[in-house]
Amino acid sequence: MEFLSEATASLSAAVPDYEATLERVARLAVPALADVCLIDVVEDDGTLRRVTTRHADPIQSAGAQSLGRFPLDPTRPDPALAVLQSGRPFIVPEVPRSMTGIAQHQEHLALLRSMGASSLMILPLTARLRALGTITFVTTSSGRTYGDEDRALAEELARRAALVV
Repeated sequence: MEFLSEATASLSAAVPDYEATLERVARLAVPALADVCLIDVVEDDGTLRRVTTRHADPIQSAGAQSLGRFPLDPTRPDPALAVLQSGRPFIVPEVPRSMTGIAQHQEHLALLRSMGASSLMILPLTARLRALGTITFVTTSSGRTYGDEDRALAEELARRAALVV
């Protein structure tokens, strides 16, 4: 609950723009909830734009940042797009080595494998019945596996974060 209290205070603070606020959310989430946090917002043209990437390990941070090089391809199945369309979270308690259904192509797969993702949650940022983006939480070196409590906490954080978008 302390984590949600801090997040709420961060979201309530006067910040010049929503992107800076979402950056603060990612800073709070790592390492409290995840080793990696990615936040994407829906642009006016319907595409997703990465607003922030945060990694617990400064050495691995560059690899996580480079995930932004892979824009979502609406012609291919993708968990983040499915989350946007359905409004429901996508949770993989134990990420398979094959990463089937997660990677978009070989280069993306190689990067994901190098990060060592072990558990994954992608949640919608939804406000006023409108999908505004996604927030992704990944565990890597911590070995943490996401369960029901993590999901509930992540959903509440996503709900609160969506209000600033």
